[in-house]
Amino acid sequence: MTLAQRVSATWGRAQYYRGKGQWTIETMRSWVVPGSAAGAFVKYLGVPTEWSVTIAVALPVAVETFGFFLGKFLWTHGGVEAEYALALEKDPYRIQSLERLEAIENLLREIRDR
Repeated sequence: MTLAQRVSATWGRAQYYRGKGQWTIETMRSWVVPGSAAGAFVKYLGVPTEWSVTIAVALPVAVETFGFFLGKFLWTHGGVEAEYALALEKDPYRIQSLERLEAIENLLREIRDR
């Protein structure tokens, strides 16, 4: 294996591992600015540093916790199932694919019945 192949394989592996954690990083990244802004604003209002850091951390944790429980509520009471059913029903690609599959199936039946 040449040096270029080893570097490429290592680079590809690193990109793969990085991609696996990307969703988590994006979730955390989306909260860095609002959390920092909340902490800075509270500090600007004269709140002690310990409380401003606590608020900067508590804001994203509270919102993500609310999101978790909202998702759990929707899952438990059928909201997720209804959303997926509606998405499948209204998906133009899926509808077109099913129409084509039905046309192929009808064509194969015609060929079989000849």
